[in-house]
Amino acid sequence: MKVWKTIVLALIALHGFCSWQAQASGIRSRLPWSAGFEVLGRAVLYGFSLERSLSDRFALGLAFAQAEAQASTSEAKPPSTGLIPVSAFWYLSESQTSFFLIGGWTWIPGSSGVGGRRAILGTLRYPTDPFMAHGGLGWEIRQENGFLFRVFGLVTRSASTSLSMGLNLGFAF
Repeated sequence: MKVWKTIVLALIALHGFCSWQAQASGIRSRLPWSAGFEVLGRAVLYGFSLERSLSDRFALGLAFAQAEAQASTSEAKPPSTGLIPVSAFWYLSESQTSFFLIGGWTWIPGSSGVGGRRAILGTLRYPTDPFMAHGGLGWEIRQENGFLFRVFGLVTRSASTSLSMGLNLGFAF
């Protein structure tokens, strides 16, 4: 729990430090699309994300990710599957730097291969059904030149509940 408090305090400090860079509101209206590479978080391991801002406060996103489960002793290679997280973002500010809430569902098309197993990283246990829910809080900086960086904490509910952190580096256009 102490780690999460430290992360939240660091995000608040980073937001305050970068807020002076914020220009006129409407950055998500001017640069509504974003594409990025995500590590951990919704992707569990790694993935590619694409989001579309519908307003300066609300966006929808889709990601394509690869995830692996822990191998049993009789398996030479750990089983893997694709993940397709679908998420909604609600930004708490219209400025370039903003905290956001994220929530959605992850579709696991190959869930039969990883169902019931633990993820190779973290404490997540994959469900036997093809969906798991996720939600959390994050911080984003989206600059006029297109640079995009996000960091977020995520709670994922599947066969178990797990906490994770995600990073997304990308480009807004």
